[in-house]
Formats: sequence, structure tokens, C-alpha cells
Amino acid sequence: MSDTQISSLLGGNTVCAILGSEQWQEWHNGGSIYELGNNSNGENVGTWSVSGTEANAMVSYNYGTGGSYSYVVCDQNPLYHFCGAKNVTGASVKTGKGGC
Repeated sequence: MSDTQISSLLGGNTVCAILGSEQWQEWHNGGSIYELGNNSNGENVGTWSVSGTEANAMVSYNYGTGGSYSYVVCDQNPLYHFCGAKNVTGASVKTGKGGC
């Protein structure tokens, strides 16, 4: 996906993903990420940003002491793959803020 497509897909929306025993419900609000989990207001767990253009675009997440991760995002309608240091496949995106 291009930088514009990634920004449009993630901005203001919630990504639902599973990798092994880890599960995420991350709401992308502005440049911040909120893990919704058991807290409906969400817990601010880091920041996100998009860099590069067109086919070279990536989304980067910074979780502070939890590490930083960058991914290429692939649209596999209706699901998405986040490919990088950890490959997260079969993620879904919910419009707005909400649990998965």
C-alpha cells in the first residue's frame, strides 16, 4: 500500500490482530496508539507514523521501552498483512474506535 493508503486505512481506526498468544486492539488516534483491551478509553501505548512513498511506504510503531517496529502493509481484502520484524497476517481494521 502507498503512504496515502496506509494513512487513510489506519488514521482514526482500530487494528485487530493476533500473533501467537499476543492480541491487539489498537486505536490509531492522531499520532498516538491506544490499546483498547479491557479499558474502553484505551491506554496510550506509543506512537505511529508513516514514512516513504508509494511502494516504499511503511508504518512505524514506537512503544517506548517496548520497542519499535516497522511494517509494509499489504491489502488482502478484507484482511491486511503487516510484514516486517514480526509478520502479522490476517489483521482486520474496524472503522473508528472500538473493540474487536
